[in-house]
Amino acid sequence: MINFIMLIGAVTALLLAPQPARLQGLSQGAKHAGMIIFDICGAGALGFVIVQSGFAQEVLGQLTLLIPVILVPFSGSTY
Repeated sequence: MINFIMLIGAVTALLLAPQPARLQGLSQGAKHAGMIIFDICGAGALGFVIVQSGFAQEVLGQLTLLIPVILVPFSGSTY
């Protein structure tokens, strides 16, 4: 449902925006779209490989021996 709502919002914005603003927005927005799509696809593929390898489940099993499972997402280092 949220995807449909977002699509309707985008179509409405395109229809209501004046021509110069629409052209400028599309050209600036599409400037880096290829790299963003490539990055998202690469991250998805890497995530799929990690999950399918069983690494994530093994690490979760090891971490839950030391800390409660509810704290596992907060145990990573921050930069």
